[in-house]
Amino acid sequence: LSNNPCYTKAHAISVEFINYSKILMARNDYTILAPIINQCVRSSSSISANISEGICPVISSKDRINKFSIAYKETIETIHWISTLHDIGELPDEKYTHLLDECTQIAKMLNASICTLRSKLNTKYKKE
Repeated sequence: LSNNPCYTKAHAISVEFINYSKILMARNDYTILAPIINQCVRSSSSISANISEGICPVISSKDRINKFSIAYKETIETIHWISTLHDIGELPDEKYTHLLDECTQIAKMLNASICTLRSKLNTKYKKE
């Protein structure tokens, strides 16, 4: 897994956000933030989990596309939650910009992989 750049970025984002969430949840007024933080932790950790399943060598191309598509959707959801946290003043500009940039890069890598896999799959079925 560690040699896959998309997985590495996704895992790092998940760990980074979990650690930041610990800081937010330690505050006395965390109750109203808890559902947002929970969703962001879940979506960000789901990105790397689905990528790890998608790069498993024993799955089919269709399953790989499915796992990468789920990871892509989770990336978009993570962007939504970090944007929400930023907009309500709970995520500083610098951290928001960093997380947004990393998520955007992950989304681009996943999209490119999905397009490549679909192209190969379509070529395979055209030959048969």
